[in-house]
Amino acid sequence: MRLLALMLALVAGAVLGWLYFKMLWSTVRQMTRLTRPGWWMAAMLALRLSLAACAFVLIARWAGSPALLAALAGFMIVRVVYTRQARVPTAPERSR
Repeated sequence: MRLLALMLALVAGAVLGWLYFKMLWSTVRQMTRLTRPGWWMAAMLALRLSLAACAFVLIARWAGSPALLAALAGFMIVRVVYTRQARVPTAPERSR
C-alpha cells in the first residue's frame, strides 16, 4: 500500500509539472499579443504557484512526507525533460 501511494504521488507530481510548464509556455507565447504583458505574467505566475503549492500540500497531507518527496521528484523529472526539449541549439563552433 505504501508503494502504491508513492507511485501515485510520483505520477501526480509529473502531471502537475506537465501542467505547470504547459501553462508557462502558453504565458510566454501570449506575451507579444498583449498590451500589458507584465500584469498577465504576474497573474499567471500567481496562478501557477498557487496551483502547485495547493497540490503539494494536499499530497503531503494525504500520504505524508515520503509521498511529497515522490511528487517533487515527478515534478523535477518533467522539468528536466521540458528544459532539454526547449533548449535552443547553439551554432557549431568554427574550426581554426
